[in-house]
Amino acid sequence: MSMLACDRHGCSHIMCDALVCGEVCLCDGCLEELVAQAKRWPPVTQNEVLRRVRAFCEGNERTGDEVRKLLDIRWRSEEW
Repeated sequence: MSMLACDRHGCSHIMCDALVCGEVCLCDGCLEELVAQAKRWPPVTQNEVLRRVRAFCEGNERTGDEVRKLLDIRWRSEEW
């Protein structure tokens, strides 16, 4: 199994098991923080979700099941 580093700026974790929006790898801690933020988002388009995920990873925005679907999270065990 290969190791993938977390895509969030400033995070040094290298064991990431979640792929968000089909392109962003996050460690468990960063994923939990993103999901907590996403629960407060108003309804948004998929493009806006991707923009917010990218902003989260760049450090520009650091402030359930429905959220998993919104973020299109796929676990490594589900064959990316």
